[in-house]
Amino acid sequence: MYNMLSSFVIELETLEAMVLNGYGGEAIHGLFFEVLNNYSKKVAEYLHNGSNRQKPFSLSGILEKKPKTEGKIILESGEKASFRISILEEKLLPDILAAFGKALNLKTSLTLGNGKILLKNIHYKEGQNLWVRSSLYPKLFEEAQPDDKIQFKFFSPTSFRIRGNQCTLPGAYLIFGSLIDRWNSFSGITFDKSFTEKLHTIYPSQFKLKSEIVNFSNYKVIGFKGVLEYRLGKEFARKEKKILNTLADFAFYSGIGYKTTMGMGQAVRVKQ
Repeated sequence: MYNMLSSFVIELETLEAMVLNGYGGEAIHGLFFEVLNNYSKKVAEYLHNGSNRQKPFSLSGILEKKPKTEGKIILESGEKASFRISILEEKLLPDILAAFGKALNLKTSLTLGNGKILLKNIHYKEGQNLWVRSSLYPKLFEEAQPDDKIQFKFFSPTSFRIRGNQCTLPGAYLIFGSLIDRWNSFSGITFDKSFTEKLHTIYPSQFKLKSEIVNFSNYKVIGFKGVLEYRLGKEFARKEKKILNTLADFAFYSGIGYKTTMGMGQAVRVKQ
């Protein structure tokens, strides 16, 4: 089992004006797989379908812009923008960096939504960008403290799918349930999920959230974004609190909820 996580940022420049749905996550998802297919159809196929129910990566939308009132992002010709790729399975990292490195070096014209772009840079060293970071699964667990207070900031709308239905309520059992499923899929350190039933009994201690509709090509998804805090009571044992704090730190890499491979659910744990 591979134990490293990595998050890096791709900088691009538009070759023409373009309009992207929502936060641009759907278009970035298409660009991501175009780059991978140009490098290795085998790698692209594994990432698209995979052998695991959980996807081993997440993608942000355009980091510098938010959708206008009509739910779209407008990029002018010659404009620079960037997005974040997060990898949850270490063995994939060399191929993904090589694929984007190849596209960068060849100055390949690539498709983003309804326009063309060039890749301009790959930021993968910590300190180059706030969204660039790496860690090890065991390190996240070892360094986590059993804090009673856990606060998240959701940078893009977050939603959940429950038995085929969309849920936009920020329930602790949904947030941590999403995180523990992804952690158990890729970390090699399996957390017992039985204690998470207790999460049905806790509610946000404070929040500043708003709902927002994200436009995709053929549908729309409603999600919440903003700041949310939970307090863990005495019903949680010390080790259970440590696990929940580990998962909160893991959120930076994994994203939370539905459509994290198309820009939704981008969240970070806020430490005070």
